[in-house]
Amino acid sequence: MRARPGPLLAVSLLLTFVGCGGEKKDFAQAACDLHFSCDCSPENFTDEEACVADVNAQITKQDDDAKEFASANGLQFDQACADRFRAVPDDYSCDYVPPETNECVACATIHGDQPLAAGCTAKGIYSDCDGDLVCFNGLCLDPCQRLAAGDNCVGGTTLARCGDGLFCDADNTKQCQPAGGVGSPCPTGDGCNEATYCGDDKTCVAPPKADEPCGPAGQCAETLYCAPDTTCQPIPADGAPCDGVCQEHLVCTAGMCEPGPGVGEPCPMAGGDCGPGARCQGDTCVAEMAGVCELMPADMME
Repeated sequence: MRARPGPLLAVSLLLTFVGCGGEKKDFAQAACDLHFSCDCSPENFTDEEACVADVNAQITKQDDDAKEFASANGLQFDQACADRFRAVPDDYSCDYVPPETNECVACATIHGDQPLAAGCTAKGIYSDCDGDLVCFNGLCLDPCQRLAAGDNCVGGTTLARCGDGLFCDADNTKQCQPAGGVGSPCPTGDGCNEATYCGDDKTCVAPPKADEPCGPAGQCAETLYCAPDTTCQPIPADGAPCDGVCQEHLVCTAGMCEPGPGVGEPCPMAGGDCGPGARCQGDTCVAEMAGVCELMPADMME
């Protein structure tokens, strides 16, 4: 059984909404509209009206609990921040998938007024820092700061991360340095760009191609896997011999890749996926739902 997000939305999912540039809409209505129109399982709600009422009740309770916590700890509740986390993107639809983004969005629904670099006190998961800061090692710091090449990146009072394409050379210059490509030195194991990894000779190397020996940690080029003979091989397709690994929606049965079980059939016992159009729920393959159903209220009520 897959893990479910916490009430309403897990923070990570909320932050992906915030970074989408969507205008503010009614969260409960939008979520429940899709919950029923995208063929999601409505098992937790009798109808859309009940869904909206239930989600709105949770939102109210969530805000009331936050206000109570803030008051008890001498902090402020930020309604604008809470609403910001519930913003619904313009492209919210059955096919919606939260976009991957490196954009930093700092916003605390409960916070104090301590400024940048001021001393701070943690209050559970919150603190008395201002709303766009976090309390780290006793100081209010900016979690969104990104360092440039040559900036110091080592020290107990910084949350700043090196910018895109840089890495923190903590064991040498203690500064942000450009990540290297093939042939660049990586004496401490760090410092290679996303297209390479640090090889045994402490230089950045490209992932091995088909029929080449796997990397020291089983690295292979995209679409390949490290086979039992420790060479990189294509991931077996339907009808191909297998050693326990097959492409998506296939299972390795008696040494051959074949489609996984369909809706209503038991999930694969030795790993593998259910067949096309199906997913494993508990011990049984059930019909796949629209991707947005992963964000629906029925999955958020635990």
